[in-house]
Amino acid sequence: MPTGGNGSALTSRMLNGAASDDTTYHLGYLTADQFAHALVCCARLRGEHDPSWARHLEPGVRAVVQRGLAGAGRAGG
Repeated sequence: MPTGGNGSALTSRMLNGAASDDTTYHLGYLTADQFAHALVCCARLRGEHDPSWARHLEPGVRAVVQRGLAGAGRAGG
């Protein structure tokens, strides 16, 4: 049976993220803000200031990406 970071056995509850109040159980998943930040980093690396793919994102993630890209422009980067 696979084990968690502390050597304990991984349970189906942990793998399925059943304990939504405890981030320990969200193995392998990003929060919406983390996902948006990663997309902003990718867009910046590609030199995209207003990427066309952003319109396909869920509204919450899209808003964070747009703010991140706008903030990146102001920071000179």
